[in-house]
Amino acid sequence: MQTFLWLAAALLALKPPLSDPAHTAASPRFFKDRSGNTLLSWTEKNTRTNAITLFFAGSSDGGRTFTEKRKVVSSPALNTFAEMMPKLAYRADGSLVAVYVERQQMPDQKRAMKLLYSLSSDDGRHWSAPRMVHQDTTTGRVRGFFDLIGLADGQVAAVWLNDKPGRAHERSMNFAKTLKDHTFGEEKILDESVCDCCRTNLLVDDKGQLHVFFRENMDNVRDIHHLISADNGGRFTDAGVVYQDDWHVNGCPHTGPSSAQVGSVVLTTWFTGKSGSEGVKVADTQGRLWASLEGSHVKHPQLAAAGEVALLTWEETSEQPADTPLTRVGYQFLRAGKPLGSPQYLNTAGVATYPVATGLSDGQFVIAYEHQAAGEALKQVLTQVVGSAKQ
Repeated sequence: MQTFLWLAAALLALKPPLSDPAHTAASPRFFKDRSGNTLLSWTEKNTRTNAITLFFAGSSDGGRTFTEKRKVVSSPALNTFAEMMPKLAYRADGSLVAVYVERQQMPDQKRAMKLLYSLSSDDGRHWSAPRMVHQDTTTGRVRGFFDLIGLADGQVAAVWLNDKPGRAHERSMNFAKTLKDHTFGEEKILDESVCDCCRTNLLVDDKGQLHVFFRENMDNVRDIHHLISADNGGRFTDAGVVYQDDWHVNGCPHTGPSSAQVGSVVLTTWFTGKSGSEGVKVADTQGRLWASLEGSHVKHPQLAAAGEVALLTWEETSEQPADTPLTRVGYQFLRAGKPLGSPQYLNTAGVATYPVATGLSDGQFVIAYEHQAAGEALKQVLTQVVGSAKQ
């Protein structure tokens, strides 16, 4: 089934910001339709009504221009924290699945959250009423820090962190996938106790294998671990550590991993705060380092791939006077196990955070990020096409 026939008819010239300048924007995330077109989702908060709305827009030219945005859901309880931002993914039948976290707004359980999903069969023009992804509907629990991806069998899978009853600050990592009737099926626990506030990450490789990356918690050692399913989530391997940081921290760092496949190699990136080696690392699933950025001022890394080249992007805080803060979005290309060229930056002023990226068919990349201009109160979502794998 061909998706996004409306792209050609509705294409508009993109003039940053992509989001409404009258609202505060957050949570950009790229995804693809089944034809390989690039799409971007994000949220906007109306500061007058406090309503938070999830939007998305499509692009048929690799993120250079986007269609007019479409609304998915609006709620004052919609969670926009980057570690559990709303996400969308296509099923093989052309239906679009949106998964998002809502705060339950209970006076005695202010952190309680539920993981919801809605479906669209017409490319996001209309959406079904929300339902819970998880089968346990007990109120007062945290369910979030999730990821969402389309599987090789045409279904969509979600993985998330789930409160363990009676165990404060302990969460399991759970998994579920959609069924033929468009509902999410029975959930299963993939790990009984993981780092409790770091995002999880999913990747489907070119062999159709599902990879799960997450931050483990083994007696407060919080290194990145990895497991694989070769049958679309039916069975999973035991989890193994990606790289032995041996980071001991008594608390969650609120920064999870990101992954991409470069050629035949699956890479992941993460932040470590281990004393003496703070910063961002990139490694393959055999633990071989491809790159590292030193310092606690570089955070929230994300990966994307285009052919044999990977793009690493991150946020980097600079020492500035309090009245002129500067956080830049940096990026660097990687190829054949090492960095390609020097780090580059998208902004020279303002506060730019939580970058995400995706590879394009022409070997370039598009980066989206949150940006608060100097002297402005509201954040916007900006996009920028960068680089080329042919350089």
